[in-house]
Amino acid sequence: MKNWILLLFLLVVLSGCAHSRHARYAGWEYVRIEEKVPGDRCVYKVQEVCPAKGTEALIWFKKRAKLFGANTVVITKTLRGIGGSVSATPVGAKFDANAESYIADYYDCPVSK
Repeated sequence: MKNWILLLFLLVVLSGCAHSRHARYAGWEYVRIEEKVPGDRCVYKVQEVCPAKGTEALIWFKKRAKLFGANTVVITKTLRGIGGSVSATPVGAKFDANAESYIADYYDCPVSK
């Protein structure tokens, strides 16, 4: 299980988690961040992991939610020190075993009137 999480984590890091700037994310600013699913009529879309920190991760989740037709992001878990992160340096790769990651679920929830 840990190997699977590490593999998923590394794939997300290599895909450029924190740097998603495309027209296909139009309207990402209106995606809500919630602590729990806001209603029973929300439709689950997908779950993703982002190793970025703080606001950077939240913005990434909001942009990615648009790709899956979601308008709500529910942060389900914060992982600390699991898997670590890899970053490029002038002398090679640097591994940070104390990295922080977030797991979030995307939902499409009806807009209340």
